[in-house]
Amino acid sequence: MDESKLQKIFLMNLTKTMRASRNRVKRKLDFLTDSQRNAVEKIVWDENKGMTHSMLCEFDGATSLADHGTLTITDNNGREFVRHLHELSFDYLSDE
Repeated sequence: MDESKLQKIFLMNLTKTMRASRNRVKRKLDFLTDSQRNAVEKIVWDENKGMTHSMLCEFDGATSLADHGTLTITDNNGREFVRHLHELSFDYLSDE
């Protein structure tokens, strides 16, 4: 069976949401210097990337959850997302 075409859209939307969150945090830090704000922005981005990677690992069977079973993301046509979303996510999560 072909993989779901929605997985690319899923990863793009997830990344877009993360970037919007990072930008909202940065806007709330106008009391900091530009240097401080940029440092906080990097921390927020790195933490969001780590959390997203960990969450995708849960779906991919790359955590101890796999000892008990695996989760599958399936679109409404019955096509499954690939088992390496956490690896694909790096293509979308690069710094800008």
